[in-house]
Amino acid sequence: KKMRAQNQWVRTENIIELAHPKFRDDLIKAAQKAGIWRRTNKID
Repeated sequence: KKMRAQNQWVRTENIIELAHPKFRDDLIKAAQKAGIWRRTNKID
Protein backbone atom coordinates (compact mmCIF):
# COMPACT_ATOMS: atom_id res chain seq x y z
CA LYS A 1 0.00 0.00 0.00
CA LYS A 2 1.13 3.51 -0.67
CA MET A 3 0.79 5.26 2.64
CA ARG A 4 1.14 8.80 1.27
CA ALA A 5 -2.28 8.65 -0.35
CA GLN A 6 -3.97 7.78 2.94
CA ASN A 7 -5.05 10.20 5.61
CA GLN A 8 -3.16 10.31 8.87
CA TRP A 9 -5.42 8.10 10.96
CA VAL A 10 -5.33 5.35 8.31
CA ARG A 11 -1.51 5.54 8.14
CA THR A 12 -1.34 5.41 11.92
CA GLU A 13 -3.67 2.42 12.05
CA ASN A 14 -1.58 0.62 9.42
CA ILE A 15 1.62 1.20 11.38
CA ILE A 16 0.00 -0.03 14.60
CA GLU A 17 -1.30 -3.09 12.77
CA LEU A 18 2.22 -3.89 11.50
CA ALA A 19 3.82 -3.45 14.92
CA HIS A 20 4.61 -6.41 17.14
CA PRO A 21 1.63 -7.10 19.45
CA LYS A 22 3.62 -6.28 22.60
CA PHE A 23 4.09 -2.69 21.34
CA ARG A 24 0.57 -2.03 20.04
CA ASP A 25 -1.00 -0.81 23.29
CA ASP A 26 1.74 1.76 23.80
CA LEU A 27 1.49 2.91 20.17
CA ILE A 28 -2.29 3.22 20.45
CA LYS A 29 -2.03 5.25 23.66
CA ALA A 30 0.56 7.58 22.12
CA ALA A 31 -1.49 8.04 18.95
CA GLN A 32 -4.66 8.74 20.97
CA LYS A 33 -2.81 11.29 23.09
CA ALA A 34 -1.57 12.98 19.91
CA GLY A 35 -5.12 12.90 18.49
CA ILE A 36 -4.11 11.05 15.33
CA TRP A 37 -5.81 7.70 15.78
CA ARG A 38 -9.28 6.31 16.18
CA ARG A 39 -10.21 2.70 16.76
CA THR A 40 -11.86 0.81 13.91
CA ASN A 41 -12.96 -2.77 13.69
CA LYS A 42 -9.74 -3.64 11.88
CA ILE A 43 -7.50 -3.83 14.97
CA ASP A 44 -8.49 -5.79 18.06
